[in-house]
Amino acid sequence: MSVFKRLSSPLLLPVILLAVFSLLTLASLSANDSQPFQLFKKQLIWFLLGFAAFFTLSKFFDHRLLNTQNFFSVGFYLVCLLFLALVLISGLRIRGMVG
Repeated sequence: MSVFKRLSSPLLLPVILLAVFSLLTLASLSANDSQPFQLFKKQLIWFLLGFAAFFTLSKFFDHRLLNTQNFFSVGFYLVCLLFLALVLISGLRIRGMVG
C-alpha cells in the first residue's frame, strides 16, 4: 500500500499550510538581518528533515493501530510529561526562565 494512500489529507493539509506560513513569516522577518534568511534556511532544513522522517516512519507504521491500541498513546503522553518535568529540574536558568 502506498504511503500517500494511507495519509489523511484533512490532517496533513493544515500541517503543511502552517509550516509554509511559518516559513514565509521567518523569511519576511529575517530579510533585513545581517545574515539574511539564516533562520529561514535552518527552519526549512528541519522542516524537510521532519517530513522525511514522517514519511519514512509512516511507511513502516500504521496509524490506525492508535485507534485500537490505547497503551501507545498513553505511554507517549507520559513520556512527554516526564521530559517536560526533566526540563524544569535540569534546565538552565536564563533571565529567570528555565529551559
